[in-house]
Amino acid sequence: GKILMHQFRLNPANAGQILLEAEKSFTAAISRDKADFKNYENLAEVYETLAQTTSDKRFFWFEKAFAAFQQAVDRYPASGELRIGLAESANQLGQIDCAIENYRKAIEIEDAYVEQFKIMYPGKDVFSRLGRVKYQQAKEKLQELENKN
Repeated sequence: GKILMHQFRLNPANAGQILLEAEKSFTAAISRDKADFKNYENLAEVYETLAQTTSDKRFFWFEKAFAAFQQAVDRYPASGELRIGLAESANQLGQIDCAIENYRKAIEIEDAYVEQFKIMYPGKDVFSRLGRVKYQQAKEKLQELENKN
């Protein structure tokens, strides 16, 4: 599946077929090991890419990405990265409360990580495992959704 995703990034011309093959690969990996969150995360990436590249089934693919992110978060609930993926998918589906909840949890997770890191390594500069840009974008998106809601 990862090789197919790499091929897609190199040459997105035959996107549909390559992405559907990647979906099959990740689905097979999940059937072999249902506990590994990475396979669900990779599958969600495939579905997000399909949603972005196929206009006729956009909502369908975002629903599948949302479900895959939910499965990944169930397996690794302390991942800020997965929480943001789930929040973005929820937002695409109009599930604003779910998006807000997961953006908020992602920020809480990353803030707790920073505090723990400061205790473990005093004087070291650390920001977030998400990186400054993605962390800031999550905070801004949370604020935007809270203001809308």
